Amino acid sequence: MSEKVVITGMSLISSLGLSLEENWKNLVAGKSGVKNISLFDASSLTTRIAAEVSPEFEELSRRYIKKRAASQMTRVTRMCVTAAKIAVADSGIDFEKVDRTRCGVIMGVVNTGNSSAEKDTTIQNTVFKSMTNSMSAWISLEYQLNGPNFAVNTACASSAYAMLWPGMRKSMQRLQDTP
Repeated sequence: MSEKVVITGMSLISSLGLSLEENWKNLVAGKSGVKNISLFDASSLTTRIAAEVSPEFEELSRRYIKKRAASQMTRVTRMCVTAAKIAVADSGIDFEKVDRTRCGVIMGVVNTGNSSAEKDTTIQNTVFKSMTNSMSAWISLEYQLNGPNFAVNTACASSAYAMLWPGMRKSMQRLQDTP
């Protein structure tokens, strides 16, 4: 039996732009997302450049995340949730019309970006901010999804494993069903 995987919505927030279109335009134009660090004082550091997401992201995230929820997230988690909400809107999916127990969030995550260098970081919610599965949890909570919800944390291979999970799960089920 052949199953199809369909990409229904996309979004991208990176140092090249705050939208999929802006990222593509800058990538094709050969622009670099590496610039002088602006989110914290790097004057005493050896390296003063990074591929950081522009400070304008904060305004974008406020359109998608309520202030109280945002205070419980790291900047990286806000990027993730904002991008997810844009991708869901782009997809046109109506979660009211689907079985939410069959919808899940599986993410490839290395870390949440919870560090002392993060602007306006407080010790409040430190544990939750540091949990790598907080990104998938916020998305599942937003859309009340009851299917699988976890983060794969395998360094650079994280996103690849996350994308492979549905097929791996089906293969494991077939092995269990084999007499």
